Amino acid sequence: RITTKVKANLNRVEHLQSQLRAQENKDRSIMESNFERVNNWSIIHLCVMLFVVGLQVYTVRSLFEENSKVGRFIRKGKLND
Repeated sequence: RITTKVKANLNRVEHLQSQLRAQENKDRSIMESNFERVNNWSIIHLCVMLFVVGLQVYTVRSLFEENSKVGRFIRKGKLND
């Protein structure tokens, strides 16, 4: 009968929708995990870059200071005159 066919089709549609919902939830979970991982690595890279910037500023400043051991070492290659 037609009502049995309609009922069977509706059951099939419900089953497919539940499968799609499950797949969507899985994909969303993976996407959120990747988003967090990218953010964490970005923060780590930012901290490393800020440290390197500070180190470079310190090194360049020490080149222009007479009494700096680091500057003397970089300019002459030795710590003691």
